[in-house]
Amino acid sequence: MKWDPYKIRKIHFFGDSLTAGYGALFGKGWVSLLETAYPSTSCINHGACGNMFRDMIDEIHPFLSRAESEEAFFLMGGTNDILSAVRLSWLMSFAEKEISLLAKSIPLAVGLPPLPTRTSCITGWQTEQAYNQNTKDLLQWNNFLKTLCQSLSIPWIDFAAALPQEDHFYYDGLHPNTVGYELFFKAAAAVLFPPPEPDT
Repeated sequence: MKWDPYKIRKIHFFGDSLTAGYGALFGKGWVSLLETAYPSTSCINHGACGNMFRDMIDEIHPFLSRAESEEAFFLMGGTNDILSAVRLSWLMSFAEKEISLLAKSIPLAVGLPPLPTRTSCITGWQTEQAYNQNTKDLLQWNNFLKTLCQSLSIPWIDFAAALPQEDHFYYDGLHPNTVGYELFFKAAAAVLFPPPEPDT
């Protein structure tokens, strides 16, 4: 279903701690910043720390049968799956099936998660031995998601491109800090709330 940013009045955000805003000051997560900046659109944050990709799909499905005409949905996941050593080929196969089905039923946008820094090993999110492979898998995952979104003609937000892979922008090497979430907000606003097209 086509995403029309000029008709949407409510967006449901599904994801993990990156969507929930873990690591930011209260009210300074990127979804909260969107709702403050665009008060005419209700931004409902369903992000939950620890969510795996399958969890998000399970949570979004009940909305499909009762979605209203001015509602839209955002989905970003995969980081916890990859850090938990879920097989990437399975994750991509599952995501391709589920995102394709969702895109037929609801206006959907997809997020490409950021890449962690090595500090994430010190803070306990992954081991030093797994860091390089996990980063490689996240890059492959993001490339897969971008290609899938292009094929389905649905918008995507590249948070990995928006957030420099530098500790200055991170709370713990995995989650952005308040400064990092400001960059998330700007990247999301450019896609979800584009300026009106000029009259021709």
